Amino acid sequence: MAVNRILVGDIEITGIYNLTSGNVNLTTSLLNDVLEMDTLDCDFNSQLDSSTILATIGEKVVYYHGDQQRQTLYVDSIKRTGPSSYHLYAISAVSKLDTMLHPGGIYTGQTAESIICLLYTSPSPRDPK
Repeated sequence: MAVNRILVGDIEITGIYNLTSGNVNLTTSLLNDVLEMDTLDCDFNSQLDSSTILATIGEKVVYYHGDQQRQTLYVDSIKRTGPSSYHLYAISAVSKLDTMLHPGGIYTGQTAESIICLLYTSPSPRDPK
């Protein structure tokens, strides 16, 4: 039987952290000519300190189904829904790019590598900071 497992940084959501429900939207274009915006949202219980859980905005999320890694996403929001329960919403890199404003930069002589690094280290506009 395949078991879903979600890693948020060093935090593993499965078994001991009691993954209670979740949805994963993984899409692929039939022609592979469109980049799709994948998402993951789930509810889980954790006995970890809430400040540890809530400090994960922007953190890498790796979703496994059984032993197979299915997707890498990034925490877009995480909310406390009870004394030890949380709701996590994660988005793919394409979704993250779609939510960010970036005026360009390639035309100013910056390399693609420097722009991509900037995009992945900048907070999302929906970041509650």
